[in-house]
Amino acid sequence: LADRAERRKIMVALDILTGSVVLCGAVFLTRDNAPAGVCLLLVVLSVLGAFQTPAVPACIPQIVGEEQLVQANAVVNQVASISCLAAPMSGGVLYGIMGLKPVLWISVVCFFLTGVLECFIRLRSRTGSGAEMGPGNLLSVIKTDFVTSIRFITGKRPEILRLLVLV
Repeated sequence: LADRAERRKIMVALDILTGSVVLCGAVFLTRDNAPAGVCLLLVVLSVLGAFQTPAVPACIPQIVGEEQLVQANAVVNQVASISCLAAPMSGGVLYGIMGLKPVLWISVVCFFLTGVLECFIRLRSRTGSGAEMGPGNLLSVIKTDFVTSIRFITGKRPEILRLLVLV
């Protein structure tokens, strides 16, 4: 998706969707369903994060010039690394102080705010990509990419298939 659709729209949609999922968690989690609900929430958030992760670095060349690309990539990677450390720590502290529901509500606000702020990102148009997806051919592109991927991991790189099976 990050290579074929408009990246800003992907990021906005995924942040709004993530905020909506966390909102559902904040509304529907109770003491009785908390363990299963939190597990489900984490699985869904992990899947959404897997779609979000490639879109962010793919935007960098559309935001900065080629001469600033290395520095911009370094900054994005540093922020990601710091957030991998700071987010669980601050979340744990907030959870310990306030409990789960307030942390979820804060997350909802943050995801929706991020989605709104991402609407203001201006990306330069991509040139020469040739892989952009039109509105009507999403399923066709997904099918073609999936078939190509299966052929690749079964024919040219079977070690990837073995790793997938192992995982």
